[in-house]
Amino acid sequence: DESNAESTTPLPLSVDNLVNALFRKGMLFKGIISVPGLIGERREYQLLVESSFVMDEMDRPAGILARHKAYDDEQYVWIHVDKRKIDALSIHFADGETQCNGTWNRKKGQFEGSVRQLIPTEDGGSIYYAQDKVTHTFNLSPTTALYPNGIAASLDTNANEEKETSEENEKDLNTEQIRWEQDLISNTTLSIANLRHETDQLSFDLVDRCENLYTAIEPLPIIAMMVNEDLQEPVCRLVSQVRCKELIAVDSLAAEKSCALFRRWANLLDTLTFASVEERGNILASLQDKGMTRARAHKDCDDRKESARQIVATWSTLSSLTRSSDRPSGDDMTRFLVMCTRLDRNFTRFDEALRRAEARLTDDDFQKWIVSNDTVNDDD
Repeated sequence: DESNAESTTPLPLSVDNLVNALFRKGMLFKGIISVPGLIGERREYQLLVESSFVMDEMDRPAGILARHKAYDDEQYVWIHVDKRKIDALSIHFADGETQCNGTWNRKKGQFEGSVRQLIPTEDGGSIYYAQDKVTHTFNLSPTTALYPNGIAASLDTNANEEKETSEENEKDLNTEQIRWEQDLISNTTLSIANLRHETDQLSFDLVDRCENLYTAIEPLPIIAMMVNEDLQEPVCRLVSQVRCKELIAVDSLAAEKSCALFRRWANLLDTLTFASVEERGNILASLQDKGMTRARAHKDCDDRKESARQIVATWSTLSSLTRSSDRPSGDDMTRFLVMCTRLDRNFTRFDEALRRAEARLTDDDFQKWIVSNDTVNDDD
């Protein structure tokens, strides 16, 4: 019975269901990006969702915490979603340098959009690099259980295959879209995303544990190991089991998360307006009670730098002691320096935003400056 068959055909996802499925924890997107000003052709691009729909310190939507990766660089971003209608579902996100704006293409099963890139200026500021809207673009397709490289890759393959008629081709693509959307909300895809998220978080826990371990063996025990052969065997085992290069990478990501937090704080502070001096004091005090303080930001910067320094120093010492070839490279040191630079830059961004908020004129201040036309005419 054709009527019964049609009634059981899965319907396309609503915009809310689509957004909730796309941006749950552990969802991985794959695609291509071309960033203005960076040498090289278009590169593979990935985005991993870490936290869904976070609320900020003012109890307003802060966005979706994720991190994107391309050109051997990985940074955290806050994704803002405009979901007024499914045909115009759009996203916006930015790290410290790169800004992406994209729109959902349901036929291709991917976000597509433009890329802008900030470059530093001699006066300490920054400007956007010249952009070509045709070539400086990105696309991101969510991965699922049946489509580990994203639906877009499968649709591209099918589109390239020879079809008897355009009508048959369109029908096959629509069937593929419905199949992908059902796979997106399947329990299998959900389980994969959950496992990916849990595994990812374990890597950060490992860094914390290794930091404690390295603290325990630095620096005096190193001297003892140099003269005590009984201690050298367990140290060799430690060096062989702990992948210090990966620890540096994860520790760098922890620093990038702090940078994203500082940027979010700065953006929040720059949007605040105050009715009175009293309200300004109350709001800033409330934000401080919720952890938005210079002291906390300073501590985050210092802790992240010290953590990375300790890993590099202990790794280098242990490698020399055990004559291991696995030791810090130039790339590892560059990663460390980039991390420190970004921490300092984003702390400054937050600090300056806080200073602006602390000194911002209130509505009462503006009211005091308003002079009526009658008053002006009387003076004349």
